[in-house]
Amino acid sequence: MGVHRNEFLRLIKIIPFPATAKLKDVVVVMEAYQKMEGNNENQ
Repeated sequence: MGVHRNEFLRLIKIIPFPATAKLKDVVVVMEAYQKMEGNNENQ
């Protein structure tokens, strides 16, 4: 599990998490989002 602080701060602005979201859920979504972004760059 790894989302750097800078990435965390960037993604928290992009992804509208509910206030009730658990940190581990937030990290899972962020990692999935990063993978999706990575896939888009490779095309």
